[in-house]
Amino acid sequence: MYRLKFKFAMAILLAILGFATVQIRAEVPIVQADTVFAGFGGGDVSGIVFGPGGNTVILMHNATPTEIDIKTKKIVREFEKVPNASGAGEDFKVIKGYNYLSGSFSSSEINGIKNFAGTIIWDETTGKIVKALYKNYFVVGDNQVFNWISGKNYFYKFDLNSFKEIDSMFIDPNLDGDGSSEWCRPAVIPNSNKVLFGVNRYLENESGDKTYLLGELYLLDFDTKKYTKIDIPYESGQKSSAMGDITITETGKYNIVRINKNYYFYDKNFIFMYKLSLSDLELMTNIENLFNYSIVMSVSDDYLIFFVYSQTGTQMKMLFYNIQDRNITKYLGFLGSGVYDKTLQKIALYGDLGISGIYTLSPLPVKENNTISDLQNKVIYQNNNLVINSLISEKVDINITDYQGDLLQSQKDVFLHNGSNTIKLNNPLGNGVYFCVIKAQNESNSYKIMVNN
Repeated sequence: MYRLKFKFAMAILLAILGFATVQIRAEVPIVQADTVFAGFGGGDVSGIVFGPGGNTVILMHNATPTEIDIKTKKIVREFEKVPNASGAGEDFKVIKGYNYLSGSFSSSEINGIKNFAGTIIWDETTGKIVKALYKNYFVVGDNQVFNWISGKNYFYKFDLNSFKEIDSMFIDPNLDGDGSSEWCRPAVIPNSNKVLFGVNRYLENESGDKTYLLGELYLLDFDTKKYTKIDIPYESGQKSSAMGDITITETGKYNIVRINKNYYFYDKNFIFMYKLSLSDLELMTNIENLFNYSIVMSVSDDYLIFFVYSQTGTQMKMLFYNIQDRNITKYLGFLGSGVYDKTLQKIALYGDLGISGIYTLSPLPVKENNTISDLQNKVIYQNNNLVINSLISEKVDINITDYQGDLLQSQKDVFLHNGSNTIKLNNPLGNGVYFCVIKAQNESNSYKIMVNN
């Protein structure tokens, strides 16, 4: 699996706090995360999940799952450490229905196995390691687990009660077509016994060097034990490709496949919809020399979170992307990777050294704001005052940023009553474009302010 490593600790910290210099288009608001944890003093962090009940997050730090209380922002416990581990681990996930955490690790020795590489499983309740599966790698779906054993030409369905394979499908290493085949990047179709697989095609010379050809996409059906090739609309004259991650949305409404630096979008019936390229996102984000982008996660059935950065690494953004409308609805005031929990309707993200934050899903999609609203001018600046029209009465925090996203002034626990409110600012605003970020208990909204004194 691809995994982003972010070595911009200060930039990430500032982004969480809302101070990062972020060049944004005026029509796309910034949404800030609720800071959960300010990070560890050192080491490597490679994943985050929500803990039992959703009141905690668990960060994978130095091959040790470490649980943080969301409200107190303090460490409440450390799970058993993976012995003799090299690195922090990969592919950290919750296996729901079993109260298990799992991750892929390498270790010099586990349970007498030298040079261990495979899956480690913890019991969420006790925090103890319950299983170390050598050369086994899990692909998790809804209430089911599939298992890929390194070096074998079978893909297995796995029972976590008995820790045994209960079904299998042959994945042919000699598929009809050009060159040899290399199966990769499996992803489970929700609520089904089907798995979407990428296949890299290559030619190998006598010295073992590989020349890659055009990759392929297959749908495996465990009920029929058959697989179906999915068409990929390559560019005319294209000779090679590299199959990347496959992302499937919550119920399988959309299937997204990364090939080289493009994303190919399919509907639930695997009918091709469109391709998203680097140049497409350059136009959307106004980032010049966009170097790369990756899906951090899918959110519900309609949104993706992208991380993008420039050739020089001086511009980085996280984008909340609407799949159907093909546009960016929000910028996220965070730089990192994370997980979406559809039961909690929340997103947890972590950055370098475990700096972490949480977004509640409800305010993220662009909809009519149902708390703070004015049909013509949601927030007005007059005589060093903000005029805000609210539909309910509640306390909010108000932040004013400039066009680049730098925080200029902030007011905490401002009470808005139902109707028109006049809030005096600490300092007057000069001519220009600003953003007013109003954060209530359950939502956060950004409004553009034009000042022309």
